[in-house]
This record gives sequence, structure tokens and C-alpha cells, in this order.
Amino acid sequence: MNSKLAKPFLLLIGFILIVGLACSAAAPDEAPAAEPAAPTEEPTVVPPTDVPEPTATAIPEPTTPPPTPTPQRFFTEEFGDDFAGWPYIYFADDDSGFDVYPENDRLVFDIQDENNYVYTYYEDQVYDDVHLETEVNNRGANTNNVSLICRLDLDEGWYEFNITSGGYYNFYAYDIAGDTGYNELVTGGVKNLKTGKETNLYAVTCDGKTLTLYVNGKEIKSFEENKYVFKEGMVGVSVSSFDILPVNVEFEWFKIMEP
Repeated sequence: MNSKLAKPFLLLIGFILIVGLACSAAAPDEAPAAEPAAPTEEPTVVPPTDVPEPTATAIPEPTTPPPTPTPQRFFTEEFGDDFAGWPYIYFADDDSGFDVYPENDRLVFDIQDENNYVYTYYEDQVYDDVHLETEVNNRGANTNNVSLICRLDLDEGWYEFNITSGGYYNFYAYDIAGDTGYNELVTGGVKNLKTGKETNLYAVTCDGKTLTLYVNGKEIKSFEENKYVFKEGMVGVSVSSFDILPVNVEFEWFKIMEP
């Protein structure tokens, strides 16, 4: 080839290559991605199924225990379901012939055997001078004793005020320390007693050496006791059976008061 013709031809090819390379460098490698379309509906939220239960935080125990309630001294016992603090003692061959229990806000003595003497007493307080009152329903045989007790000391003895269902009363000193048992102090009749299946109000006062009995709001007898002279003790009630059964006596309430 003529060298004069070859030089312009080579220059033309070089120009074409340079232009081609410049165009390829200016063009992007890929087209830009399209924008996503906006959703046309709200998404459905599916609650998780494996979320653990919350853990409760334990409340720390107090370092100082709460104070123990002080037993009441003067109050009215109404013999509810939480009746407590009233143990019993008895004179009988065993405890199979009687039952003592609270029911319908009453204290029930149910005695099915003869010659059972059953006592219950408030053990949380000791009294010297005291006044006691109670309301008593007779629901069984009309042959029994109902008694109120003061200054009961299981090492020394106690004072006992008996009212028979037949209309009599007896004051006793039950002497444990001297081992003489029941000692009658005074006896007599109660003209205003309601006999049979009736309700009566009984009250007694132990004030110094003076022992006093009241029935249905009337003073029946006051007696000064100078032989045994029990100083202090617990208070309570008692029911006794004889030879006619059954004996069923209910105490509606029992008041412990200052004389």
C-alpha cells in the first residue's frame, strides 16, 4: 500500500476507536433499579406465639416480725367460728359422753352421759376482781347445772356459782391445794328462774372476798368468803348432767367486765 494513503486510513481507524471507547466509558454498566410500588393495603400483624410469661418479683419478707396481738382483757365473747383460747376440763370417766363446740355463734354443751361435769375457761387472762354475765338457753332435759367460774387456778382451786334448772343455787369453793374438792359455801332458791326450755340471764361478781349472784337482772345472794380466799385466776362456764338425759345447753355470749 502507498504509505501516503495508509497514514490517513490509520488515523481514521484510530479516531473511530477513540470515539467508541469514550462512548462506552460514559454509559453506565446497569440501568438503575425501579422504585418499589407503594402498598395498597395495611399489613397484617401476626402476634408472636413464643413470648415468655412475665416473671413475678417476690416481695421480700419483713426483717422484723409483726407484733403478736395482745389478748383482750374485758370483752364480750360471741363464740364465732374462730373460737379459740378456751380449753376444757371435766369430771367423768372419759370424754366420750359429752361434746363442747361453737355453733351458730353459740357455745354448745351436749352431754349424753350421766354425772358429767364439764368446764371451759378463758386461758389468756388472769383476773382478781371481775364481773361476768351470760345468756343461757336450755334445749335439753330440765335437770342440769349451769355454772359461772371465777379465780380458776389449776394449782389452787376456784369459786363456782351453780344454778340448777329446778330453781336453786349453790356457791362452791373447789379446793385443789387442800385436796378437799367441792366445798359448799351457801345455797338457796331462785324464784325468778325460768324453768324448762327457756332462756335466762346469769351474772356473778367476785370483788375482794365478796361473791354475788344475779339471775335475770335481780341480785339473788351476796356472800363474804373468808376460808379459802382465792386471790386470782381465770374465768369460765360449766354445765353438769345428773340422771336425766340428754343435757343440751347453749351460751349466747359471755361478758368479762370490771366489777
